[in-house]
Amino acid sequence: VGYGDPIVIRTRSFAGCISLNSVSIPSSILYIESQAFIGCSSLEQVELMEKLYLIGSYAFCGCSKLAQITIPRTVKVICNNAFSDCILLETITIPEKVELVGEYAFSGCSNLKNVTINCPLVIINPYLFSDCTSLKEIVIPGTVEIIDSYAFNGCQELEQIAIPESVTIISSNAFSGCGKLKSLTIPDSVKLIEENAFSDCSELA
Repeated sequence: VGYGDPIVIRTRSFAGCISLNSVSIPSSILYIESQAFIGCSSLEQVELMEKLYLIGSYAFCGCSKLAQITIPRTVKVICNNAFSDCILLETITIPEKVELVGEYAFSGCSNLKNVTINCPLVIINPYLFSDCTSLKEIVIPGTVEIIDSYAFNGCQELEQIAIPESVTIISSNAFSGCGKLKSLTIPDSVKLIEENAFSDCSELA
């Protein structure tokens, strides 16, 4: 699929195109709106170019054959559920200029093993990496102040986590169900740990 001159891919433009397997989005596109490629279950290759600013909510949700994607350095907003349930996605790098990663953005990416966060996030939003059942470790940036509810809930393979000294709040169920979590450091900066924050972390010692 190729494009002409527009700066936006509108809502549900390619929703449910179950035979679509490759998309190259040129630098003329600045915005990918909500659900643009939702349910494109055969989509294996997506090329996003520099100048892209926003990836809308549910934009690539349920693209179950998408194993890799590079988010351009120009992106500033990744909306809610943008890549949720991309069950083959193995690695993701969130680039330096991103200012917001919405709730559930990578939830249910059950094959996600490597996450690199290069941007100065202040909040790890609710359910951001929930049910990423293959995720073993992640480095939380030193700018994060709040790890919100269910952010890492159900990350069954997560073995260790270092919470930076910038964090003040660990919200409810933030790490619940991380059954292999063995190592945890909570700094003096943390002022509130809410209910069930680490419930069912059965190997935490």
